[in-house]
Amino acid sequence: MTSSIIQKLHKSYKELDSIYIDYAKNHNLSISNFWILYSINQSSEPLTQAEMCNIWTFTQQTINTSLKNLEKDRYIEFRLSPNNKKNKYIYLTQKGKALSDGIILPFIQAEEEAMKAFSEEQQKMYNKFIKQHFEQLSSAVSKIKK
Repeated sequence: MTSSIIQKLHKSYKELDSIYIDYAKNHNLSISNFWILYSINQSSEPLTQAEMCNIWTFTQQTINTSLKNLEKDRYIEFRLSPNNKKNKYIYLTQKGKALSDGIILPFIQAEEEAMKAFSEEQQKMYNKFIKQHFEQLSSAVSKIKK
């Protein structure tokens, strides 16, 4: 029984991932570029490359390559932190803002619209169960002997 539920869960996660991946591809974005633009759009404060790596658990190399490509295409720019000259913050350029407004914002609105199918209580339960599942899985995996 449990293995059947786990298989269905895997299928659901893959199907959910494919929505994001297909949307990004259909808009000529890699999935890492999509998530970078998504993060910048949703963040109330500028982010650094290290923060991007932590948010999305992509490797530093993947984030670095994506950021370089976005910078080369003039969608983002880096600005030094006034408080710490080692930190470079990522900002959307006007071209990047236009891209984000045309591609990322409509996707976020679609996510919000889809979530409206659930009551507020169901939304909270959904998030609670997913978080609990991840925590339990992380704990169980950490106990596996190497």
